[in-house]
Amino acid sequence: MTASTTPSVVVGVDGSDSGRRALDWAVEEATRRRLPLQLLCAWQSDYAAEMVAPLVPSIEEECRSILESAAADAKTVSSGVEVRVSTVHAQAASALIAASRHANTVVVGSRGFAAVKESFLGSTSMQVAAHAACPVVVVREPGVRHDGTRRVVVGVDGSDLSVEATGYAFAQASQRGVGLTVLHAWDANAFTSSVALSVLVEPWAELEAEQGEITSAAIVGWADRYPRVEVRTLVVQGRPADTLVDSSESAELLVVGSRGRGGFRGLLLGSVSRHVLHGAHCPVAVVRPSAGDIAVTP
Repeated sequence: MTASTTPSVVVGVDGSDSGRRALDWAVEEATRRRLPLQLLCAWQSDYAAEMVAPLVPSIEEECRSILESAAADAKTVSSGVEVRVSTVHAQAASALIAASRHANTVVVGSRGFAAVKESFLGSTSMQVAAHAACPVVVVREPGVRHDGTRRVVVGVDGSDLSVEATGYAFAQASQRGVGLTVLHAWDANAFTSSVALSVLVEPWAELEAEQGEITSAAIVGWADRYPRVEVRTLVVQGRPADTLVDSSESAELLVVGSRGRGGFRGLLLGSVSRHVLHGAHCPVAVVRPSAGDIAVTP
């Protein structure tokens, strides 16, 4: 694969503090994995073209200024990273989703501000996480920097997509030289609220054992592929969304599938993933269905 065709780490920049944190994360990711870094600034006006036309030169100049500043910041953090820049006249989410078709990873801040119209607001992060063609990392505030003491945490639920998410999490832990926690949370109330407790008394132990098997099954194959990653499996009784948010307090990166086992087939972003994106205390990687190998090269 030539340098020009190597999938890049794409990051949306808009000059906001949230965008700067996303840029820092993206620079470290691109440097660690020796991938090009693509800085993307998008703008779109809600007004008629003839009304906006006189403002286009100043808007494009603002985009150029944002990109130049971001590129300089990236080179300050990592002088060796290859930086590419692009301005797109389109709605921010649409521009990032289009870029994701040729990207390795898309990185966005959790929210931005309208220095450039329609620029990387919270709704943009959710749209990109729901529709992108590659893993999406949403960098929450405050940013968590890599220091080797935190772990990568991945939520699993037995779905095929959570197996892909586990592979991504193993690869991230391997690249970062940190441990991995494979977490499965199950809500006992989901069983006891619909079935008489007396009916569940005898098979309760079997039900608990089945939950443990979910974490064991999730790491099959991945643990052999990444033998140097120290793995812990954890089964917790509780609401999955809340449990994952709690786990993020001590995590370097939280990894989830875009839609879990309980989600509707047509739902692009499940309720757990949406809750985690809103409440996590660390960057969140959302792994979408992939036709290829989503794992990071060790």
